[in-house]
Amino acid sequence: MPKGVTYNQSQSDQAEAIADALKNSGGIPVIGGGGGGGNDDASATNQTTQIERETEIRDRIGNTPVNGAIMPTGGVGLFGWLSAIWLLLGTLFAKGQAVMANSISVAIASNQTAVPVVVQDGLIVSGSIATLGNLFVQDATGYQSVSIQVTNAGVGCTITFESSNDNTNFSPVVGIDPSNANTNALSTTNALGTRNFPCTGKYFRARVSAYGSGTVSAVAVFRTFPITHPILNAIVSQSSATSLLAQVAGSQSQGNSITTSSLPVIAGAESRTTQRGPTADSTVSRIICDKLGRTIVKIGQIRELQQNDFIIITNTSETTLIAAGGAGILNDITDLIISNTGVMTATRVDIRDSTGGTVRFSILIPALTTLTFSFAGTLKQSAANAAWTAQLSAAASDIRITAISEKTA
Repeated sequence: MPKGVTYNQSQSDQAEAIADALKNSGGIPVIGGGGGGGNDDASATNQTTQIERETEIRDRIGNTPVNGAIMPTGGVGLFGWLSAIWLLLGTLFAKGQAVMANSISVAIASNQTAVPVVVQDGLIVSGSIATLGNLFVQDATGYQSVSIQVTNAGVGCTITFESSNDNTNFSPVVGIDPSNANTNALSTTNALGTRNFPCTGKYFRARVSAYGSGTVSAVAVFRTFPITHPILNAIVSQSSATSLLAQVAGSQSQGNSITTSSLPVIAGAESRTTQRGPTADSTVSRIICDKLGRTIVKIGQIRELQQNDFIIITNTSETTLIAAGGAGILNDITDLIISNTGVMTATRVDIRDSTGGTVRFSILIPALTTLTFSFAGTLKQSAANAAWTAQLSAAASDIRITAISEKTA
């Protein structure tokens, strides 16, 4: 800055000081002030010319700010150039650019820690096609669920909902229909309506996997929170009239009295005061109890697998008492009743669990005597599909044997 000019001076004072400096250096001739007339005469004319020159100096230094965005249009002098540079830099480095092209590129340092990214909740994605193909494929990073509304299902078309981590290999995603509490496992649809799905993979897509005719359209809303199903019914049912219908309905309290037509899966039993009708083999059946909730228990095998056998022996030949049960079936004896109606002779009776096999039970029966044996557990048969036999140690007039047994495997 020229001698005599300070930073705290106004622009006008700086202009006059610079003019004095230029006058003293001979850079600009100054009119007036010499006292001798001529060019140094301080006449009115010379004073006016001097003022004009000082004004020109002031304007060159700069007292007019720039009016345009292109430097240095709209301004002259030093101040004009500086204001133009300021405007340009302010535009370049302004925050919040409207478009990416106006933003300043930033290189992330190699040792920079990961910067958390917050995704927009409620991202809307849509698609509409009239052929086989994707309605949309969306990067689901940061989203936990998606709600998809099929707005146009076409005719004979199927939409499949799928997820992938590599955007190449997709697998079906199981979702729910919020309008139907009993439809809880669908990954395809051919109808209008809304379906909700979890976002477990990186990519989610809706694809027209089968096409008939017409246009298929869908609108999806990706959410940053999971979508829960307010009502979940689990139905276990069979087609026969005697089937079990079990239902779980939210947190419904059933109390002490319930109907059997829609018995929920609870820790309880069916109360009976009459005999219940039989159910078919291999079907689900409810536990029964009395009217106070006490479980009804029958000791031993089910009735259909219990059997009674009776024989009369008078000689010493080995005689079949219980026939073989068939492949893989064992006959275990629970009770034996043996009578000797003879009046003179006691006889030993040997019981074997296979023809010609090992004696498993033996008893001496006096004359005119009946003996009953109830085993603590069962008299077990050692091999499947074998007959039980009885054999007397000596001939007798009349030995009668009753065997009660259970089929088992």
